[in-house]
Formats: sequence, structure tokens, C-alpha cells
Amino acid sequence: MIRKIVKHGLTTLTISLPSKWVKKNNINSGDELDVIEKNKSLMLNIFTQKNLKKDEVDTKSYNKIGKRQISTHYRKGYDEITLHFNDPAFLVDAEEILSDEIVGFEIVKQSPKTIVIRDIVGTKDDFSIVLRRVTFLILNMIEDTYSGISNKEVSKLKGVIVSDKRVNKFTNFCIRTLNKVGHEKSSNIPTYYHLLRDIEQLADSYKEICRHIIDNDIKSSKIIQNHIKDINKSVRMFFDLFFKMNDKDLNELYNAINKKNNELIKLIKTQKDDALILHYLCMINNYIKHLWSCIIELRID
Repeated sequence: MIRKIVKHGLTTLTISLPSKWVKKNNINSGDELDVIEKNKSLMLNIFTQKNLKKDEVDTKSYNKIGKRQISTHYRKGYDEITLHFNDPAFLVDAEEILSDEIVGFEIVKQSPKTIVIRDIVGTKDDFSIVLRRVTFLILNMIEDTYSGISNKEVSKLKGVIVSDKRVNKFTNFCIRTLNKVGHEKSSNIPTYYHLLRDIEQLADSYKEICRHIIDNDIKSSKIIQNHIKDINKSVRMFFDLFFKMNDKDLNELYNAINKKNNELIKLIKTQKDDALILHYLCMINNYIKHLWSCIIELRID
């Protein structure tokens, strides 16, 4: 669709809005639109009370499903959710997920068996800025995992578990932004979605390693420490490539992933005491491989 620019006064340039879009979205004189600048593109978004995306869900007594309903509606771009429940304990679960995994959603109405959750801040932060926050969190998590295990620093291992909640919160926000606002390259949205979920699961695996070591008071072997060190190097290399691509390092990362996969599979068969940690390391290595594929997809215009 092509629109002609009209000059008003000395410096103001205007364009008319397509009448079909105006009628469909019930736009009237005096309404406000959010204008987002993305390189050579401008995107218009409507953030008015009458256009809130709402849903109503009956969780019955299935609290776990109810918790998942909250995070899923948030990621899919809903602005308001009304939840009905039978178990009073669900309110505690809802408060927990709002605190740990979601940005800007609060309970605005409450009765004994119903809560209304609403977005009270809107989607304001830039997608790329929040994605960089996720990167810094992950890089700190992997370093603290290695340091905590090799130096027997339980406080660092506990810090990794806490940081995982922040990773969940920011990756959920990024997914919500993709669904609600979009991306300047719309064809990349599915790839970014998979990338964010793999990053989230990668962080979960580091968390589980730390939790397993704390809960069972495990003193890991030097072999395990060296494998964690190698995998951390691959994670750092992925993020370096994500922000600054080069084919040489991309090929080196691919080879490192495959080599580590073969090493870990052999070890699992012999190192029974460390089998669970090795299992999580295999998962992390596999997530890095998925992320490697995302880089290839994102570089294609």
C-alpha cells in the first residue's frame, strides 16, 4: 500500500490512515497511536482500553495448568486474564509466577475464587535491549556454575538458581514483544521464538546442575569441571557469533559441539556417579546446537 505525503505548514509532513484499517480498529479523531520507528519502517500500535486483548479461563482445581495459563497468555500478548479457581492455594501459585516469570502483570481484582490479572505497564522496552540483558545473565550464570563447582562456593550455585528466574522473566517478555509488537523482519519471528525457548532451557539445565550438586552435597570430579569449562566456551562463542557473525568461528563452534557430544556419550556409559550431571551437559550441548542453527537462519534476509 502506497500513501502520499502531504505537507502542512513549514515542517510538518503527514499521511492519511487507510480507511479500511481505521474502520476495522474503530479509530476516531483524538485517539492516540503508538508509533515505533524501526530503521526505515514505522509501525503503528493501538494501546487503548477498548482494544485490550482479554481472555477468561476456568482452571478448576488444576493449579499447575492455571500457572501455565498465566505465562502462556502473557507470552501470546494478552493484556488481561480473568482466572476462576477452586483451590485457594492457587492464589499463592499465581503470585509466585507473576513475581518470578512476568514483567508488568499484576492482580487488579480479587475475590475468593476469581482473580483478574492485567498488564499495568505496557510493552515499552526494546526487544534487542532485553535480549542483551538475557545474554549478560546467561554469561554470568555459566561462569558462576563453573566457579561454584570448582571452588566449592555454594553461594554462587544458589545465585545461579535465582538468576534462572530472571532469565525466564526476560525471555517471556521477549516472546510477548514478538507476539504483541512484532519485529522489523517479520520472517525472523519464528526463529527468534525458538532461539528464546532454547536459551531458556539452556539456563534451566545449568540451574538443575547447581540444584543437584547443592541438594546432594556432591564434590564433582576434575573431569566434570573440564567438560563444564569446555561447554561454557561454546556458550560464549555462540553469543559472540549472534552479535557479530563470522564463518570461521561458526564452523569452529559446530565442530566443538559435535566433538563434545561424542565425548559426553562415551562418559555417560562409564561415569555412573556423574550420570545426571553428564545428562544435563548433553542437553546444554544440544541446545547450543539448536542455537547454532538459529544463527544460520537469522543471517538470511
